[in-house]
Amino acid sequence: GAKLITYILPIYPFFAVIIGEIWFDYIKHNDKNISLSIIILNCILTLAVIVMPFIGLILPNEIYSAFHQIQWISLLILIPFVISNWIFIIRQRRLKLFLSVGILMAMLSGFLTPSIYEFNYTFGQNDLMRFAKYAKDKHYTVSAYLTGNKYSLLYYGNQPTIEFKTEEDLAWLYKELNKDNNIVIARNKKIKNLPLEIEQKGTKYSILKNL
Repeated sequence: GAKLITYILPIYPFFAVIIGEIWFDYIKHNDKNISLSIIILNCILTLAVIVMPFIGLILPNEIYSAFHQIQWISLLILIPFVISNWIFIIRQRRLKLFLSVGILMAMLSGFLTPSIYEFNYTFGQNDLMRFAKYAKDKHYTVSAYLTGNKYSLLYYGNQPTIEFKTEEDLAWLYKELNKDNNIVIARNKKIKNLPLEIEQKGTKYSILKNL
C-alpha cells in the first residue's frame, strides 16, 4: 500500500530478457500455452475496442474525466492492430505477430504514459498528494483515519510525523478533529456510514471537517 511507482523500475531489464525468451520460444516452436495466451490477449483487446466508445456510461464522472483524453486516441491505435493481430494469429505469422504486439505496446506506452499516470492517480493517489500539499501550504499537521500507512502524505506534505489510525476508533477521530491546526484525512468507503461533515471530498479520500 505504500509503494511508489519508481520502486519497481529495476525489474524492467530482467522482464525484457524473460519476455524475449518467451517470444523466441513461441516464434521458433509455436508453444501452445503461449499461443493460447496471445489469443486471450487479443480477445481482451477486441473487447476493449468494443467497450471503449461506451466507457463514459460505465465509469464514474470523476474517473471518466481523466480517462476521456486517452479514450479516442487509444481506440484509433487499437483498431488496426487488433485486426492485423487476428490475421497473423489465423495465418500463423508468428514473427509478424510479435512485431505487431511490440509496436502496439511501444505506441501505447510512448504516447499515452502521461495520461495513463493521470488516470491512475484518479484512483486515490492524487487525493493524497493534493491534501498533503494543502496541509503543507496551510502549515497544518495531518492525521490519517483508516487510510492505511500512506507515507506519501509524509513525503508530499513535508510532515515530520503523521498520526495513522488503522482501526476504527471514534474517540480518537473526535480528538484529532478537535486539534488546532490539524486536518484529518480518511478513506471514503470507511466513513460512509458516519455522521461527518466533509471539508474536501476526493475520489477515494476526503478531508473531514467535524463529527
